[in-house]
Amino acid sequence: MDRVLGGVLVAVAAVILAVGECFYVNLRIGSTPVPLAQIVAIVANLALPWAAYRLTGHRGAAVIPALIWGIVAIVLAARGPGGDVVVPGNWQGIFLLLGGAAAAVISIVVLVQPPRRQQSTEEPPRQGGASRTSSTRQQPRSTRRP
Repeated sequence: MDRVLGGVLVAVAAVILAVGECFYVNLRIGSTPVPLAQIVAIVANLALPWAAYRLTGHRGAAVIPALIWGIVAIVLAARGPGGDVVVPGNWQGIFLLLGGAAAAVISIVVLVQPPRRQQSTEEPPRQGGASRTSSTRQQPRSTRRP
């Protein structure tokens, strides 16, 4: 039950963050644009898949917050019934969508890869002290065709 609750909490966090980022995409101090929403989107989309994996224990759960964030961001970037748009088509809106999506993809790719085995630096001990002979080596195949 704790794993399900963790997954639900991460999904809710993805919705809240996506909505907040989309509404703050045009944040300005005076006349200077501040890319705070874009930075938050990148950091959040790096962290949410990792949190989903850690809380649920399933690697596939890492995809869920990224999909939720993407769906919310795309819906808010589309024109509404009155023609209003929350995420504009300027550099700030594009940077939000592409930066957030790229961060999510990077996070998922890193998490979904199987863990690497550590190779030992020591050579395994030989049994019986026998050395390898040329009879155990494979001979290269001929490339000639008849």
